[in-house]
Amino acid sequence: MAAKLAALIIALALVAGALLAVRQQRIMAAHEMVRAHTRIVERERDLWRLRLEIARHLSPERIEQIAASLGPMRPAPPDGDGAINTGVLAGAPVPNEGAQ
Repeated sequence: MAAKLAALIIALALVAGALLAVRQQRIMAAHEMVRAHTRIVERERDLWRLRLEIARHLSPERIEQIAASLGPMRPAPPDGDGAINTGVLAGAPVPNEGAQ
């Protein structure tokens, strides 16, 4: 009888320990998610700050000057499914169809 009681107590202790381990893992996972979200928010804040800084340094006239210095351009042709061809670098001049 005492052996059964001891085995039951040990089994319950093991189950309780396993449940505590799972709970701790869930808490750690939630903590990591919060940290990741905080980093994302910080990066978004940095991105908006950089966009603001770029906007302060560029005027529409300056953008036109930069575009004119790159030479003649045309829109990137769409892919077969109608999507814009992302293989073309943004802002890179695309050669005219007749020129090779």
